[in-house]
Amino acid sequence: MGNVGSIHCVMFYSDVKASHFKDSGSSLLAAPLAIFAVVLLIGSFLPGMPKGAVFAHEWGTHGAPMPLRLPLIRPVHLKRGEALEIEYSAKVRAGRLAVKVAFSEDVLTLLLARADERALSLSQSGSGAVRYTALKTGYYLFSPTVEPPSNYVGGCHDILGDFWAATRADPSPCPSYNVSYRLSYF
Repeated sequence: MGNVGSIHCVMFYSDVKASHFKDSGSSLLAAPLAIFAVVLLIGSFLPGMPKGAVFAHEWGTHGAPMPLRLPLIRPVHLKRGEALEIEYSAKVRAGRLAVKVAFSEDVLTLLLARADERALSLSQSGSGAVRYTALKTGYYLFSPTVEPPSNYVGGCHDILGDFWAATRADPSPCPSYNVSYRLSYF
């Protein structure tokens, strides 16, 4: 007879109760962050406090945005003729910063309303303040957007590749943008 090989089988068992542990670190951090967010939102309704604020840095190409944004944007009720002041500070390296305005007579439909009007448009670095006067009584939502330059050239088929080329400052057919900004609404 020939040499007959043997097969060895090893089985591992794990005890679910023994390997399962509590991750108390993330729950300890989640509670203070949630409380901070609620206090910040409630505090924003106090007199003299900003009605909204955004701190952000956004970069990328037309097809691959990369926002790093800390927003506190909430609907603002304005009566006809009442003005809202937008204080801004922006460093525009490429692209354009625009603050678009959406309007609705009630809060629920404001989330679906289109932001057609512009309250602010910057294509160069700067700081200052602009006033927006309400034409109708209702709720307004001011939302910042960063747009690539208007000199769009076709051929942006490799969106991810063009994004990485733009971050390395290599020439790319995709328009790129790089804007840091701070906005406060009073």
